Amino acid sequence: MNLLRNKNYLTFFLIFAFNFLLTENSIKAIGEPGNPPNNCDQARSECNTTPSKFSIKLYRVALCMTSPMENPEVTPNWDDAGCVDVYNNPNGESTGNVFDQNGFFLSKKYIKDPPKNGYYFIAAIVDKSYQIGTHHMVYDPSTSQPINNLRYISTSSGNVSTGSAEETSMFETSTDSFYYGFDCGVSGYNQANFRENQQGYWGNDNDLILLDGNYKLANTLAIDYLGNGKSELAKSVGQRICGDVKYILSITNKFTLITDESNGVHIKIKVPEGAVLLMHATNNSNPNNNVPDGVIEEIYTGNTFNITFDVESI
Repeated sequence: MNLLRNKNYLTFFLIFAFNFLLTENSIKAIGEPGNPPNNCDQARSECNTTPSKFSIKLYRVALCMTSPMENPEVTPNWDDAGCVDVYNNPNGESTGNVFDQNGFFLSKKYIKDPPKNGYYFIAAIVDKSYQIGTHHMVYDPSTSQPINNLRYISTSSGNVSTGSAEETSMFETSTDSFYYGFDCGVSGYNQANFRENQQGYWGNDNDLILLDGNYKLANTLAIDYLGNGKSELAKSVGQRICGDVKYILSITNKFTLITDESNGVHIKIKVPEGAVLLMHATNNSNPNNNVPDGVIEEIYTGNTFNITFDVESI
């Protein structure tokens, strides 16, 4: 999906963290024809799946020599980190559905041709709000056959309907906390990200940082009862969030080499399984309440951001 067909073009892919490469809106899953990759192989109330549609507002993608925010108590320092922009739009720009078979375009005036060099970090700033959608047909784990032959799809209002995969709509959701129950500010950052003697929640090569409108670490603890794009349970009990989040800063420790032979770069958006959750209905007449009846009651997201970025020279 080429954005621009000249020297400084960007090609965007959306890939799954488990090495599923999606092109031209193709979705495949092992053992479940038509379903995005998921772990819903057993009857359970909640399970993880992967989006079939996704859109996010992108502000900045940069290649850096060091992390631009090694100290979470200060704003990102792009200059001292030796960062060069690949894309930089202060107002942000929506990608639209990255699965669209016609691809999508970002404004050329915000695209930069990075100087030839070796860079050790990839940093990206996106909006805390994004749009996501998926679909799912429930299979009986004992027979590997559909239970009711109905495909459940997300709607633009965040509800669930039935229809074809192509009829799936994206709903708006957002990321407002480092992880369930984590603190805000430096404490929340330290709980979630890699530190000496502590593995990072997203792996040791990724830092995800919640920033406010001034690009400072989000630091205001709040309780969210609206739960836009979240589960009915989350809305009913309320969730701990950081109430002043505006941006998500993703920092990935990965080497990227730009040479004279480089014709451009690929920017990859990694969306792992679990970016979308499904709530199964079960047959309450069963003593163990563990027999699926083929119905998906809810499609929603958690309250954490697990989407990361990668850049490759081409």
